[in-house]
Amino acid sequence: MALAAATPLIVKRDRPERLAGEADGLAALAAAADALVVPRVMALAGDLLVMEALDASGRAMAPGSARG
Repeated sequence: MALAAATPLIVKRDRPERLAGEADGLAALAAAADALVVPRVMALAGDLLVMEALDASGRAMAPGSARG
C-alpha cells in the first residue's frame, strides 16, 4: 500500500490480541455500511496497530495536517 508523503497516521500500542480485535472490528464496521467512515488499518504487527487518521468530520486528514 503506497502512502502519500506525510500521511497522518495513528499508531497504537497494546496487547496483540486487543489490537487484533480492534482491527477486526474496524473491518466489520467498514463492511457493514457504506455510510460509516471507518479508518483504514494500514498495518498490524505484534503490539502495534497503524491506521489512517480521521479529522473531526470523519474524513481522512490531508497530508501535512498532523496533530500533536
